[in-house]
Amino acid sequence: MSLTNPLRPKSPLPRVTKRGLGLLALGFIPTLIDFAWVGTGWGSLVWNLIFLVLIYRDYGQTAPPTILRRFANRFSLGRVNKITLDLTNATGRVMILEASEPLDWGLEVSPRMLSLCLAAQTTTHVDYSVTPKRRGTYAIAPTQVRVLSPWGLCWRWFQVGEAQTFAVYPDLEGLRQLSIRLAQYNDLQTRQRNRRGISTEFAELRDYGTGDEVRFIDWKATARRGLPMVRTFQEERDQTLLILIDGGRMMRSEVQGVQKFDWALNAALALVLAGLGRGDRVGLGVFDRKLQVFVPPRPGKAQLEAILQRVYDQTPQPVEPDYTGAMAQVLARYSRRALVVVLTDLIDPEASAELLNALAKLAPRHLPFCVTFQD
Repeated sequence: MSLTNPLRPKSPLPRVTKRGLGLLALGFIPTLIDFAWVGTGWGSLVWNLIFLVLIYRDYGQTAPPTILRRFANRFSLGRVNKITLDLTNATGRVMILEASEPLDWGLEVSPRMLSLCLAAQTTTHVDYSVTPKRRGTYAIAPTQVRVLSPWGLCWRWFQVGEAQTFAVYPDLEGLRQLSIRLAQYNDLQTRQRNRRGISTEFAELRDYGTGDEVRFIDWKATARRGLPMVRTFQEERDQTLLILIDGGRMMRSEVQGVQKFDWALNAALALVLAGLGRGDRVGLGVFDRKLQVFVPPRPGKAQLEAILQRVYDQTPQPVEPDYTGAMAQVLARYSRRALVVVLTDLIDPEASAELLNALAKLAPRHLPFCVTFQD
């Protein structure tokens, strides 16, 4: 899905500088002399021809830089993403130029115009930032460059480099930061469990050791063995988490310049990351009038990538969500018991009642959990 309509190229016609206009203005002197002493008017014509020849020669000597554009494979929605331009001046003289990137709708670009002075036979690296406001695929046409001519009489336009595309995903930077915090938290929890012997699911019996808490002694096993035995536990794993995101009309409204759907998607991906980090099976779906996207729950790091590829370009639709129909499709596609988290936005009691009835259909088999937006 392409979200951008690249800006039209600038006019290829040269733009005369103040120096060039000053040179043209000097033509009034021979014109006045001609009218005062000769009266033919040839002085103005000759001077204009000389000026055009100078402009043409200066324009023809103007050469563009070589530009290579570098950026990450994926951009994060709502984050400042860096794009680097490598500009090479292969000529033997200083090059003064202005460069702009043909990016338009759905993006905040800073700065819009880059003014540079490139030394002869050098390469300069320049960064600018792009903040996407919509997910999807964006196109960038070649860089538009305006180069000052060697004599400074005019500016010449060029389109330099290659046309490229980049994909805007949900907040990947936020996910990266969350993964670091989760790793630190899990490491801390592991050390605490190893020290205390506390967890959530029975693992095995072992001999009592120094530092083990008395409350974990298994008295029946101790009586059978004649030696103190303690119960050890491990973290519950292999649970199933299924996240469903409302992609209907109400999710198109914006909060702080970002659609509610994107806030819900970021929250859903955070849940995905947390669940996969605990060894659970995690899946995700997007629904409006029907289930548009469904990634069945699976464990492993590859599942996050599979989910990202399915949802990064999904957009909410201007329709009312069908909670009952969507939940029926979920039941038909996945029968294993799961914690089903539904992220949606409610505006009236009727919609709330429909959602509650739909969640009630899940209750006999699944554990439904609803998350709504605060007004």
